[in-house]
Amino acid sequence: VARLRTIVWKRPLAETIAALRAEGMPCEAAVGRSLHLDPRVREALGDDERLEASRFAVASKLQDELIAFPLHSGLTSQDMADIGAALRKVERWST
Repeated sequence: VARLRTIVWKRPLAETIAALRAEGMPCEAAVGRSLHLDPRVREALGDDERLEASRFAVASKLQDELIAFPLHSGLTSQDMADIGAALRKVERWST
């Protein structure tokens, strides 16, 4: 998992994932929507003050900043170098 900090990384995560996939790099968003935004959680807890958005600033940000790459026992040093090269190429496009 890599964190693409939105303070530096100017493109939305979905565009970044599309660009990396276009470079042949399999990847996906590492996390989904924060639980405090899940309609089922909100329904179960109602107007509970624990669900105030201000309490989840980091969780809300991370859903737009974390990207997951494959990790398996067959991953080689060259695979890691390829991921790094693709990230550097897409970073130049993103900023």
